Amino acid sequence: MLVKALPDFGTCLSYSISARRNLVYIYKKQSGNNIDTERHSEIVKNTIDRSYEGRGIVSRIMEKYPSEEDQDLLSPAGNSVSKLEIVIIPNICQYNKEEQVKLVKMIKNCNSGGSRSSRIFIGMVPWAMADHERHIISMRDWLKHRFWIACLEPNETDSVNLRTEPSYDIPYTEVHCSPAVRRYVLDVMVHLRMHRFVDITKGGGIQTMALNDVIVLSQLISKTTFKKNFITPEHVKIACIWYFPLHIDMLKDASIDTTVQYGSRPDMIDDFLDKLYKLNDEEAKKIENPLFLETLVVHDVLNKIVPPV
Repeated sequence: MLVKALPDFGTCLSYSISARRNLVYIYKKQSGNNIDTERHSEIVKNTIDRSYEGRGIVSRIMEKYPSEEDQDLLSPAGNSVSKLEIVIIPNICQYNKEEQVKLVKMIKNCNSGGSRSSRIFIGMVPWAMADHERHIISMRDWLKHRFWIACLEPNETDSVNLRTEPSYDIPYTEVHCSPAVRRYVLDVMVHLRMHRFVDITKGGGIQTMALNDVIVLSQLISKTTFKKNFITPEHVKIACIWYFPLHIDMLKDASIDTTVQYGSRPDMIDDFLDKLYKLNDEEAKKIENPLFLETLVVHDVLNKIVPPV
C-alpha cells in the first residue's frame, strides 16, 4: 500500500456536505503576502458557488474573526438558516490562542445540530513547500479536532465533477457496519495511540470521537466508490488513510519520547527525528502530501493489524 496524495477537494466537499462535517483545505503557498490567501479563498468560494448553484447551498468568506459581519455565527438563532451555509476561514493557523478559543465555541455552536446542522466550516491552511515546516497544522488540539478530514487544493476538473455528479446528499446512514468492522476500527485507534512515532502523552491525538468519524467516512466511501450497502475492511482502510493524518500528533523531540526513561540518548533521538522530518519534506513534495509522515504511520498500523474476514 503506497502513500498517495491527500484526497481531492471535490470528493471531500461532497462528503462533508452530506455528513455535515468540517473540512481542512491545504493549498500551496506561492508568496509571503495575503494576495495568495485571498486568491485561494476566492477559488474555494467560486468552486462551491458554481458547483452547487440552485441546490440550497451558499458560501461566505470569514475575513477575520470576530467581525461585525460574522456576529450571526455567535448566537444559536444564527444557526437556524434555511440554507446550508459553508463558511470559509482563511489562514486559520494564524489565529492566536484566544481567537482559536472563540472559533471553537462558534463552530461547536453552529455544529450543534449534528446531521441537521445548517453550517459547515472550511479551514484554510497554507503549505509553504520551501520552508521545511515540521507541522503545517499548527492549530490547537481542541480546534483541530473540530475538523473532520484534510484535502489538497482543487484541480481544474473539480467543479465539473461536482456538477455532473450531484452527490451532496448521500444516503450513507443506510450502509451497515458490522460489530467486527467496528472492532477493527477500535484496533486501529489503539495501535495508533501507542505507535513509536506519535506523542503518546496525548494518546497520539486519537480522540474517542474518531470511531464514529471513521465509520461515517467508511459508509460514504462504501456507498459512492464501491456501490455497497455494507462496510468492508478495505473501506475502513481507505477511511483511516483519509481521516487520521490530520489528527495524529507526531513525536516532536526527545523530551516526550518514552525510551529516554530506559536509557536512550536524547541527542541521538533528536538527530534521528531531524533526518526523519527531512525525509518527510522530500517525499511530501514528490507526492503532494504535506501530511506524508502522518500518513506513513497510518499505513504502518494498517499493515500490522489483521482485518476481520
